[in-house]
Amino acid sequence: MRKLIYTQHGWFRILAFVIFFTSGLLIVLLIFWSLQPFRPVLDITNMKVQDKIVAGEPVLLEYDYCKHQDTLSGSITRYFKDTVIVYLPNIQSNVQKGCGHVIQQIDTPKNMSPDKYTLNFEISYKINPIVDKTYYFKTPKFQVIKGGIWSNILATAGSGMEQRVLLVIHKYD
Repeated sequence: MRKLIYTQHGWFRILAFVIFFTSGLLIVLLIFWSLQPFRPVLDITNMKVQDKIVAGEPVLLEYDYCKHQDTLSGSITRYFKDTVIVYLPNIQSNVQKGCGHVIQQIDTPKNMSPDKYTLNFEISYKINPIVDKTYYFKTPKFQVIKGGIWSNILATAGSGMEQRVLLVIHKYD
């Protein structure tokens, strides 16, 4: 009888040790994950853009990048910004670790009003199951000049069509 009681307490001690040891490992893992990344995941340098573009034409963007670690997933939010913000569709992208030089064309909406804009990027990476990091980049300012839908609007000035076209534009803004 005495041996059975001792055996039960021995199993209890082993079970308690396993539970505390596993809990300790999980706490260390959570602390390690919460401290990551130890350096920025992404660096973008030498970002260049054309000085002038025509509304509706693509913007030519050139930059160097270095991604310092692999991530679980990534998403990119892009938008043109002046006094208003014009969002572009989001992109899901998870480039592998490494460096590179990129020349990229980004389409501009045809209804962008002539003004000075910056092209802004919010790049979010899922580093591990508990940490997301977002990095913000923007181009130097560039000028959007008349073209696309704006040249059509200006050509119809005085013909009575201008007001109807502008109403359609405001409807979809």
